[in-house]
Amino acid sequence: MRHFLPILWFVLSGILCVVGAQTPPAGFLRFTADDGLPSSEVHEILQDRQGYLWFATDNGVSRYNGYRFENFGTLQGLDDPVVFYLQEDRQGRVWMQGMSARLYYFEKDSIHTFAGNSALDSLKSRIAISGDYRFYVDTLGQVYNSIPRVGLMRFSSSGEGEFLIKDHSLSAYLVENRAINVLSYNIPSKEFLQPIDDPWGAKDQWQFTIFQDRQKSKYILPKGELPVEMYTWCSADHTLVVANLGYLFGFREGKLVWQIPFPEQVADIYQNSQGEIYLGLGRRKGMRHYQTIADLQHNRFETMLEGYSVSHVIEDRQGGYWFATTEAGVFYRPNAHMSIFNQASGLPNDYVTSIALKNEHEAFVGLDGSGLVKVNAFSKEVSPFLPYAGQKIFDLAFDSKREILWATVDNSSLNYFLHGKWRPIIDPIASATHKREVGFAARHFHLSSDLNTLWGAYHIGFAQIDPGLQKVVFSSKYDLQQEAPYQTRTLDACTTFDKRSWIANIYGLFELRDSQLITPKQKHPAFQTRIEAIEELPDSTLVIGSKGYGLVFWKGDRTASLTEADGLTANMIETLTVDNKGNLWAGTLNGLNKVRWDWEGRFEIEKITTAHGLPSNEITDAAVWGNTVWVGTTKGLAYFQSSKPSLISPAPILSAVLANRRSLDLTTPVRLAYSEKNLTINFFAINFKLNGKIPYRYRFNKGEWVQTFNTSLNFPSLPTGDRHFEVQAQNEDGEWSESAGFQFYIRPPWWQTWWFWSAIALSSLLIVLAAARYRISQVRHEEQLKRAFYKEISEKEMEALRSQMNPHFIFNCLNSINNFIVRNDSAQAAGYITKFSRLMRLVLDNSRSQRVPLEKEIEALRLYLELEAMRFDDKFRYEIWVDDEIDQQFCQIPPMLIQPYIENAIWHGLMHKPEGGSVVVDVRPPTDNKLLVEITDDGVGRARAAELESKSTLQRKSYGGLITEERLRILNPDKPDENKVSIHDLVDANGKACGTRVVLEIPV
Repeated sequence: MRHFLPILWFVLSGILCVVGAQTPPAGFLRFTADDGLPSSEVHEILQDRQGYLWFATDNGVSRYNGYRFENFGTLQGLDDPVVFYLQEDRQGRVWMQGMSARLYYFEKDSIHTFAGNSALDSLKSRIAISGDYRFYVDTLGQVYNSIPRVGLMRFSSSGEGEFLIKDHSLSAYLVENRAINVLSYNIPSKEFLQPIDDPWGAKDQWQFTIFQDRQKSKYILPKGELPVEMYTWCSADHTLVVANLGYLFGFREGKLVWQIPFPEQVADIYQNSQGEIYLGLGRRKGMRHYQTIADLQHNRFETMLEGYSVSHVIEDRQGGYWFATTEAGVFYRPNAHMSIFNQASGLPNDYVTSIALKNEHEAFVGLDGSGLVKVNAFSKEVSPFLPYAGQKIFDLAFDSKREILWATVDNSSLNYFLHGKWRPIIDPIASATHKREVGFAARHFHLSSDLNTLWGAYHIGFAQIDPGLQKVVFSSKYDLQQEAPYQTRTLDACTTFDKRSWIANIYGLFELRDSQLITPKQKHPAFQTRIEAIEELPDSTLVIGSKGYGLVFWKGDRTASLTEADGLTANMIETLTVDNKGNLWAGTLNGLNKVRWDWEGRFEIEKITTAHGLPSNEITDAAVWGNTVWVGTTKGLAYFQSSKPSLISPAPILSAVLANRRSLDLTTPVRLAYSEKNLTINFFAINFKLNGKIPYRYRFNKGEWVQTFNTSLNFPSLPTGDRHFEVQAQNEDGEWSESAGFQFYIRPPWWQTWWFWSAIALSSLLIVLAAARYRISQVRHEEQLKRAFYKEISEKEMEALRSQMNPHFIFNCLNSINNFIVRNDSAQAAGYITKFSRLMRLVLDNSRSQRVPLEKEIEALRLYLELEAMRFDDKFRYEIWVDDEIDQQFCQIPPMLIQPYIENAIWHGLMHKPEGGSVVVDVRPPTDNKLLVEITDDGVGRARAAELESKSTLQRKSYGGLITEERLRILNPDKPDENKVSIHDLVDANGKACGTRVVLEIPV
C-alpha cells in the first residue's frame, strides 16, 4: 500500500498535467515541440540584437523569428545539446553553456567551440553534472564560468583560464551588476581547491560569501528545509537577491537589508523597466508577479501559469512576455497588462454578449447561454449572478445613480435588479389582453449620459424608459403615430444633450418628434442603410456606426466619415461607446478602434486586436471607465489600461536574395548579368505580436508601394539597369517601419549595351568619315586643278594688266619730258630724264615679281611724285608717311597698286586748282593681314573735277583705278568682298568739296 500511493499520485499528476497542458491559460499563446521547438523542456530564453528569440532546451538551441524555429544541435556543432544558459556579448555573439560546462558561441550563422573548453575538459573528473552552472561574458570579452564542486574560473578571449574562487563555499561573484552563483562544495581533492571554511555551519545556519571588487564578505544565514538550490540575482537598484534553503535574502552595499522565508524553488527572477518583478518557480509552482520589490518583501503577488515549472522569464522589445517551462514548452503573453477572462479563468462561457460597469474594477458580464456573472478584475474573481444561469443575456446597463442593473434575457424580456431582486417591466395592455403578466421586450440598451433616460431596442420596436420610475414612458407599439404598426428591427436609440431622440433601425436614422419618425435631410448613404449604433461626442456631434460606410459624423449641415481606408479595422461597425475624455470606441468583427476626431480634419485611430492580446477580434461589446477598458469578444473578456500606441515597428531583415537560384552577397555591390534577371527576395520582420501575419509593402526605385503578407517575392523578368529595392513592415498599431533594401544593377543584353551601340555608331561614323574623306579628297583634287588653272589664268591676267599699266605710265612720263624740251629747259629735262630712268629701272625690276618689298614700292612712289612735281613746276606738295612699326624690307605687296591713285589725285584733283595743293600718302600697320594705305589730296574733289573735265576739249580718261581694283580682285579670288578700295569725298565746314581720300586694303 505504501508503494501504491506514490504511484497513484504520479499517475494523477501526469493526468492533470496532460489535461492542463491541452489549453494555454487565458491571454497566453503556447509553443512546444509540435510547433517546431527541438524540445518542450526549455531552460532559458534570449532575444538578440537583431530581434531573434533563442531558446535553450535539453535537445539543442532554437532560434525563432516569429514565423519558424531554426534548430541547432550536434550536427550543427553543438557537441553538448543539453543547454541551460544563454547570453549575447558586445560583439553580437550568442553564447550557450551545456551540461558539461563547455561553452559555445554562435557567430556568422555557425556554432563555434570556445577555446577555453580544453581547460574545462581537463577538470572533467571533478565537474558535477548538473544544471547549477553559470557563466558570464563581460564587456571586455572575458568569460566567467562557475562550475559546481570546482569553483569560478575566468578565461581570456583566447581561452587562457585562471581561478578566481576555489575555496569551499557557497558564494556569489559580482561583476558589472551581474551575480554569478558559485557552488564549490564537496571537494573530492585538495589539489585544486583549498577549503578554508565549512559553508554548512550549524544545523540551522549556512555560510554565504560575496566576492566584489577584490573583496570578500562572509555572512551566516538561516536555512530552512529545502536543499541547496541557490539562485542569485541583482536588481536595477543594485540589490543582490539570494534564494537558497527556503529563504530570500536582500543585500545592498555589503549589508543584509532584508530576509523572508520563501519555501519555493526559485528558478529565475526578472525585473522590467517599471520595477515589476517576475519569479519563475520550480516544481510546477508557476510564476509569481510582484508590482514592486517591496511587494516581494511583503509577499504580495499574483500567480500565473500554476501547474508549470517556469525556468526563465523575459520581456521582448515589443512588450510581450515569454515564459520558459521545463515540461510544457514556452508561453507567450503579448500584453502582460491585459487580463483575460475565459472558461479557463472561471467564466461559464467564452462568448461575452454584453458588459455593464459597476466601477473601474468590477463589471457585470452577460454571456451567450450561460447567464450573468460579476467579474472583479483586481481579485480575478468571477461569481455567478443568479437567477439567469443557462440563459442568454442580450444586453446589460447599470444605472450607477440608482444602483439598478438592467438586463434583457433569453426571451427578450426587460428586467431590472433592485434591492436584491430581479423585476420585470410589465406591459399593462398586453397583460390585460393575455390575462397574465407580460413584460416589455428589449434586446439592446442605451442609457443617456445624465442617467435619466434608458432606451430599449428590439426586433420589432423600441421603448423609452424612465430609470427613476422603472416605467416605460413611450412605446413604439402603442404611442408611435403612423399609418401601419411599427414592426421594424430597431438596433439602437438615444437621447442627445439637446433632448432630441434618435432611432436607428435597418432602414437608417430617424428622429422621434411629436410621436412621429422624421427622416433627416441628409444625402450621405449611411443615413438610409442599416445602422447598428449611435453615440454623441462632447461637442454634440452625432456618430453613426453604419454597416458598410464605417463611422459617420454629423453636426448641423456637416457630415464626415472614417473608413478602413483611414485606418479602421472594418467598415462594418458593431458597437459604439464614448469615454469621459471624448474618445470614441468602435467595435467591429476585426478588432476594436479607439478614435480621436474633430471637425478640423484631425483624427487618430488606435487599433486593439489579438496582436495586442485580445482573445478574439470579434468584438461584441466594450465599456470604458477612466483609463480602464473592458472588451467583450466571442472568445472571452479582456480588461486593460488604455495606453499610447507603439510607434516602433521593427524593420524587415533580408534573409536571402537569389538570382536564378544563386545566392547573392549583399555586403558587396550587386551586379547581375542579363540572364540573371529572375530575382527572388526573401525577408521577414520580427514582430511576435502579429504571430506571422505581418503586413509588408515594397517598391522599386521610389515607385508606388505594393502591399503583401508574403515573405518571399519572385520577379521573373526585371527590367535592366540600376534598381533599388526596399521593403517595410507594419506593426500592430499600423505604423510602418524603416526600409530595408539593397541596390543592384542588371546588365542589359549585349545588343542593348552602350559599347555595342557605340561600336555601331563608331562604325557608321568611320564609314561616313571615309566616304566624306574620299569625297573631300575628290573635291580638293578638283579644287587643286581649278586653282592651278585659275592661277595660270591670273598670272596671265596680271602680266596683261602690268603690261597695260607700264606703257600708260611711260606715256605720261615721256609727255612730261616733251613739255620740258618744248620750254627749252634742258637742265630740268636732264634731271627729269635721270629720275625717270631710275624710276623705270625700279618699275622694270618690280614688274618681274608678283610681290615686292614695301621699301622699293615707296621709293618708286617718291620718284614718281618728284617727277610729277617737276613736271608741274612744283605746283603741288607731297608727303609719304610710313608707320615705324612696319618693317619695310619684310612687308611684301603687289607692285604698282598705289601709284594709279596718286596719279588721279594729281591730275583730277590738284591740276584744277590754280593755287595748287598737296598729296599725302599714309601707310599704316597691317590689320587682319591687310596693309592700310590712305592717299589724301586737297584738290577740287571728284564732282568738280568731273564737271571741269566734261567742258574740256581734251578729256583725259584714267584707267589706273579700274586696273588696280581688278588686280586686287585677282589677288584674292576666294574672298572678293574682302578686297576693299574705298573713296571718300572731303568737305569743309561749309559743306564745300575740299579734296578726296582713297583707302586701300592690300593683302600682305
